[in-house]
Amino acid sequence: MLDTLMSTMAPSFARYLATGKIPARWARFSMPSFHTELHVRGPRNHYCGGQRQALESFCEALGRPDLTNHPDYKTNPLRVKNRAVLEPILEGIFRSQPRTLDGGTGANRVPCTLVRNLKEVIDDEQTAARNMTPVVEHAEAGPVRVLGVPVVLSETPGRIASAAPLLGADTKAVLNDLPGVTDRLRNEFMVQVSLDRF
Repeated sequence: MLDTLMSTMAPSFARYLATGKIPARWARFSMPSFHTELHVRGPRNHYCGGQRQALESFCEALGRPDLTNHPDYKTNPLRVKNRAVLEPILEGIFRSQPRTLDGGTGANRVPCTLVRNLKEVIDDEQTAARNMTPVVEHAEAGPVRVLGVPVVLSETPGRIASAAPLLGADTKAVLNDLPGVTDRLRNEFMVQVSLDRF
């Protein structure tokens, strides 16, 4: 699952791997039943309280079981409608507690996970174990880390064999494989590719 999630963010990971700059968080979750704990310090956690049982456990772990049956928050549509009121309540609870709620939510069976930045994901041991950031040799940049293949099959495992070629680096080989391409056409095309590089 990690591989697939990383691949959905391929442009962001590619930018981070190329520049080393960790992008700022730019989006919020669209449903109030999914909430990101906003701690003043320390790691943030993401909690999922969308299903009724998870919501009950979530509110109990927060010490606010009254929110479960509150007429404004009993269903997902109501939580969406009243999000402007509900989110500040949840943020106030998180800010008032200097610790994360992992212990409470774990005991109460609320799905939760750490919210990590791209560097933390890249540096995670599972990322290395899944070979999601292989190093390849680029013709000009030298060794570079790239994002790996998200689907690994037992009989035909995919892999990143090389870095992206320079413009025109493999044009001649590709043209040689095409049927009906004359030497003249091939040479004209190669001249044009060379001119396009400058």
